[in-house]
Amino acid sequence: MGLDSRWALTGQIQSGRNRIYFRTVLLGVVCILIGMAVTFLYSKKLVKPIHMLTEITKRVAAGDLSARADVHSGDEVETLGNSFNSMTESLQKVHEELKSTRDYTQNIIQSMNDLLIVCSPDGKIVTVNRATCELLRYNMEAILGKTINAILPDETMDRVPTQRGSPRWRE
Repeated sequence: MGLDSRWALTGQIQSGRNRIYFRTVLLGVVCILIGMAVTFLYSKKLVKPIHMLTEITKRVAAGDLSARADVHSGDEVETLGNSFNSMTESLQKVHEELKSTRDYTQNIIQSMNDLLIVCSPDGKIVTVNRATCELLRYNMEAILGKTINAILPDETMDRVPTQRGSPRWRE
């Protein structure tokens, strides 16, 4: 074998090796691109229900107790969404019961013929009934938020019952 043939053989080997390197690099780049695409698609599938739960949580926090999460991911996020829906449903029921109880109590208070004034611990008037307004000749809005001393004279205050241990209010 002559020198020229050896150089030719070496050139062919080098050319074959370069093609193998090129194909290996090309295959690596294709695998990386496929991996990135699969990762992107999977992350969107994973993040979408979490993002939806976040938005529903914000709505509930803003007071919309009718908001429900509609997650069908078949994993723990779906379980979390179902638990969230159960919790929100319970909150909505309790809220409705509280509103109903409040309305019932307000109806009783407003229909009483006796004078009724409810004050906060610091002596501010929180609630009065219709009979109080009629007897004292005040508009309800004019009484609410004032101290009890503003509408009842001091000699009357000595006869006003308070909770045990509560101080008498003075302006």
